[in-house]
Amino acid sequence: MKATFYLIRLTFLATLSLVLITSCGNDDFYGFDFSNDDDIETSISEGLQFSNHLTISSLNTASWTENDFASFCSAVERIGVTFSESRQKYVFGAKNGRRINVSDSLYDKVIEMFEHTNRIIASSNSKVTRKKDGTREQGFVSPDCVPAAIANMNHEDAPTYDEAIARCNQLFPYWRLWGGVPIESVESFIDEYVPVTRYTSLSSSTIGDQSLPNYVMRFCSGAHAVNAYNFNYSYYAGQIIYYHDYSATSHGDGSLFVSQMYDIFIF
Repeated sequence: MKATFYLIRLTFLATLSLVLITSCGNDDFYGFDFSNDDDIETSISEGLQFSNHLTISSLNTASWTENDFASFCSAVERIGVTFSESRQKYVFGAKNGRRINVSDSLYDKVIEMFEHTNRIIASSNSKVTRKKDGTREQGFVSPDCVPAAIANMNHEDAPTYDEAIARCNQLFPYWRLWGGVPIESVESFIDEYVPVTRYTSLSSSTIGDQSLPNYVMRFCSGAHAVNAYNFNYSYYAGQIIYYHDYSATSHGDGSLFVSQMYDIFIF
C-alpha cells in the first residue's frame, strides 16, 4: 500500500513538473507574442541588455535637451543604424522600438531624421531640365542650399536670405542653371561675410561644445549644404551630426554619421 502511495505521489509530481515546464515555455506566460523560440530568446536577451527605457521630451528638436540628444544617440545604437555603401543609404536593423526598449516617438524620430538624409542622397544625382534662356519652367525649385545655409549661420555678420541670394546672383550669375553654387566656390562665398576654416573631419578641439552655431556643412560629395547645430559621440557609430536644412528643395531636420560628411566651415 505504501509503495502504491509513493508511486502515485511520484507520478503526480512528475506530471506537475511537466505542466510547469510547458507553461514556462509558452509565449503567453512571458507576455511575448512571437512566432518561434528564436524570437523569444532574442527578446529576452535584448530586454536584459536594454533595461533602461529611452524616449525624448519633444518631437521638436529645437527644444531638445542634452539628455534628448543622448537618448537619440543611444537609440541609434540599439536600432542598428548603418550606412550601406552599396545601396548608398542608411538602413535600420530593428523594425520597431518595442524589443529594444525605445519609445515609438524616439524610434520614429531616428528613422525620420536619417531618412531625410537618404532622400537628399537619392536626389543629389537627379538633374532638373532647364530652359536655355535661364527662365524657370513650371515646377522649378531653386537650388539655393548654399545661400540658405549661409543666411542661417548663427553669426552676427551672417546676411539675410535675400542678401545672400543677391550676392549669389552677383558672384555666380548662372548658379541656377548650374544647379547651385560651384562646389569649389563655397568657402570664398562664406568668407564674404565670416572668415572660416574648412575641415573634412571633426574632433572635440575642432568644434568644441556639442551645441554648434549652425555651421555650414556639406555632404553628398559637397553637392548639398545644410547647417550643423549639434553633434555627439557614439561608440557604435562614431560622431552623429544633427543639421537643419533650410533649402527650398528639402526644408527640415536631419542627421548623419560624420563618415558621410564632405566638409564643414568653422568660424
